[in-house]
Amino acid sequence: MQRRTFVMSGLAPLALAACGGGGDDNPEASADADASKALASVTGEEVSASDLRAVRQAFTLLAPVDGTESSGRALNNATQVVGTSGAGEAADFGTTLWYRGSATRFPTIGGIGSGSASAINDAGKIVGNSTVAIIPNGSSSHATLWVGGRPVDLGVLNNAVASGATGINNAGLIVGWSYLGPETLAPLHATLWRAGRLTDLGTLGGVYSSANDINNAGTIVGWSTTGEPTGRHATVWRDGAVIELAGLGGTEHHANAINDAGLIVGSSSPPGTESGPRAVMWRRGRLTDLGTLGGETAAAHDVNNAGLAVGWSSLANDPNGHAALWRGNVAIDLNSLLDAATRDAGWYLGAATGINDHGWITGEAFNSITGGHQGFLLSLRPRGWPGH
Repeated sequence: MQRRTFVMSGLAPLALAACGGGGDDNPEASADADASKALASVTGEEVSASDLRAVRQAFTLLAPVDGTESSGRALNNATQVVGTSGAGEAADFGTTLWYRGSATRFPTIGGIGSGSASAINDAGKIVGNSTVAIIPNGSSSHATLWVGGRPVDLGVLNNAVASGATGINNAGLIVGWSYLGPETLAPLHATLWRAGRLTDLGTLGGVYSSANDINNAGTIVGWSTTGEPTGRHATVWRDGAVIELAGLGGTEHHANAINDAGLIVGSSSPPGTESGPRAVMWRRGRLTDLGTLGGETAAAHDVNNAGLAVGWSSLANDPNGHAALWRGNVAIDLNSLLDAATRDAGWYLGAATGINDHGWITGEAFNSITGGHQGFLLSLRPRGWPGH
């Protein structure tokens, strides 16, 4: 678990990366001023030119193993990053750990097919899913725990066809989902794995649910359907109760992550069938729209114990999603922290998927020149700052 509290205002965040800071005569100086201002808004400290250089020097693209592409999914407080890497076909991707400049790809349960990591706790235990067998028209995957690089099959509910693990806390409690039968059309339910035992967490009255994260207090978040045909609803599982969180009024809202103080982030669609998602936060059940970087849509994927949330947002003048960070009523485009050489090489940060308590962020970067994509690791804290 790497999910981690600021009170969010109801105001739309200020997209500081779009603010002018150094004049049009020197675009690079202007970009540097904007980036320093954005960092200062997040850290609450003055950011010097050397601080900004340190942040940019810490930026890393995650090298793929046995292929050309990678994706960062989550990280722990030791800044161990997990995700996937491999070739262009989904079957060629495998669970990958990046740590201190090295990358290691782990085997699947069945020794065949693909694997993917969803979360890692502070003890370095990794969860996700991996192929267990090839079946007609595809493959069967089970929720998987990797300990010391070795995969452990977490099993399924009711002899089901597949399951997946999405979160793990520091006590080793694992959450995710499992089908309830041998067919992929069977109901799918949120699932808890505790000391090898599986528990069906149930739903809000519908036939589908999935857990996305668990904090160190054991509170679980995700989504569930109700008895009405109204899409998926953000859900909390706590002390045996299944609790619905209010959305913005549309048909879909999802809880993606929870920190140790109970702050929850995710996405919610506003009223209107054509509306896309908005990044949202729930604090003690109260909903806040976090706003965007100028576009219409956004989603928050993770939150740390300082209340910093990360995800993606659209821009008013760019069709591509950009990795975003929210603190209070301030949002920044993480692309503003890239240096000119990285931008000139075609790279942009499309989504941030994880943030740890020291301000390290992982996610997925895309290349507008080659069409490729790789995971990334980015630090908000230059050398010498606490926790770096």
